[in-house]
Amino acid sequence: MLSWDGKIVVGYLGTEPSLYKVPVDKFIVNYADRIEDFKKMEQKIREQEATGATSQKAGGLQMRLSIGEFGKRTIEPNAANNAPYCMVNVELSGLQNITKLHLNIASECASPTKQMVFNVSPSKSTLSTEIPFYVGSKTPPTSNKVTIAVHDYFTHLTAISTIELPLKVLFEESQVDRNAKYKVTIDTSVGVLALNKLFEASDETHASIDEIFTHSFQTSAWNMCVIPGKDEELPSSILVQSIDCKLSLYDGEQCTFALFPLRALHPGPIGYCLTTQILFAANNGFLAAIKFSLLSQGQKKMNYDWSFNLGDTAMQMEITEGSKPTTIVLCRRHVSAFNASGTVVWQIRLEAVGMSMCLYRSLLINNTQFNRLIIATADDTLLIFQDNKLVWNCNSQMSPVALLVCSYNSIPSQFYSVAVLFRAVLFRSSSIPCSSIP
Repeated sequence: MLSWDGKIVVGYLGTEPSLYKVPVDKFIVNYADRIEDFKKMEQKIREQEATGATSQKAGGLQMRLSIGEFGKRTIEPNAANNAPYCMVNVELSGLQNITKLHLNIASECASPTKQMVFNVSPSKSTLSTEIPFYVGSKTPPTSNKVTIAVHDYFTHLTAISTIELPLKVLFEESQVDRNAKYKVTIDTSVGVLALNKLFEASDETHASIDEIFTHSFQTSAWNMCVIPGKDEELPSSILVQSIDCKLSLYDGEQCTFALFPLRALHPGPIGYCLTTQILFAANNGFLAAIKFSLLSQGQKKMNYDWSFNLGDTAMQMEITEGSKPTTIVLCRRHVSAFNASGTVVWQIRLEAVGMSMCLYRSLLINNTQFNRLIIATADDTLLIFQDNKLVWNCNSQMSPVALLVCSYNSIPSQFYSVAVLFRAVLFRSSSIPCSSIP
């Protein structure tokens, strides 16, 4: 979902009305810029000779700690133990006459204090250890500080040092039957932060976006829709509507046509139905259906296949394909559904101004008889309908202006919302199973 007040929202269908907000960032994360920031930070740390926490020494044994590179286990911890791991590098010096060291780790992050034994030599003076950030069902971590001590029982030399893990607890769930009781994220306020392996895929050496073609407009573009080809092997065309209601069809590098077929002063939503090969436009409070073949012929005067007076300003349009194609139009105060002949199938009257709408399919309920849609209104409400039947509603604590539903193999029907302050909000599943939301 995308809201006016600037929030990015991720949620599961089936969430109870009491939603949880998780602040992440107040800006969009640009991975390319973030990589450069990390590189500059590491270079600055190296120049200042401050790659880790301040080390303490006793005798000739010295130790320096630094945060290692993050791996997949840091961001995607095992759900069984709920413990993301952070790599800590231990750099030792003064190892003359020392062959075996006992390393002790004490922290409020990991539940037990553990001891490990390492074989060392002057040529092997760097160690790496995994520190679990424990987020079990009991008391959450109150500090991200970890104390590491190394001791040699033969020479009785000891070195102790403390470092802060770049992890923190975001919030505590109120439901005890959830998968994870505490939510963990990377704490960007920690000064020592190594390069993240997760950002490597954003490097230009791994992937790049190549520009295929570019078109320029004489007036500002308002919206667009994709015109799929009749054959799957044929590429799709792009129909662009400018702010002066001009329609331009771009087929690859060629502009097929550019004309003014709509008798309107203000642009509105447009959509294309592949089943009937009809273009729908909702401008000036009217919904008009135009045969796409007439547009391709370039006629100056267009005769509408049918038109309907919506009596309101159209905000968004969704078109379903199939044996019974349906055109659903979201207006400020109502939602209307039309069949291929322009007959009103059903209508929904909204108590508040409609902001956005999204159609979705259920992976758990394979029934194409109904249209399933989510409507967001200006009073911070999400309405889930099965056609015109209200199935479920909740308070979104924001005014979404864009909705998106996606499905994964194990997590069906997960929806997103985005805004301008750029916060991420996670709506976790409650006792209401996802299968109960059609």
